[in-house]
Amino acid sequence: MPDQLFTLQSFGTLAGAAGAVTILTNTFRRLCGVNALYAPFAFSLLISAVGAYAAGKTDSVVGWVVVILNACLLFCAASGIQEAAVTGAQPAGSAKSQGRERLPWLSSWFR
Repeated sequence: MPDQLFTLQSFGTLAGAAGAVTILTNTFRRLCGVNALYAPFAFSLLISAVGAYAAGKTDSVVGWVVVILNACLLFCAASGIQEAAVTGAQPAGSAKSQGRERLPWLSSWFR
């Protein structure tokens, strides 16, 4: 068993980076109570930019276009992970309550 759940090498994979976006977004939403889609995209952009900078790929316009495309891919992957987790956690046929409610840590990003 590894002694770390996340490593620098795991952030370089799609699964590791999407997991990091999911964890950061859920923690941010829980701490701040903000339910907006800009948060997961901002974390996706941040992780994509840090990865490109660490690889030395941010010295051209093409490199930055790839950063944005990778951020979009991370956002889509992380939102898919989130929706699958939320769908699996809810009983079938459960009704959605009306009005502003407190955000649970693991809840859908799309409302």
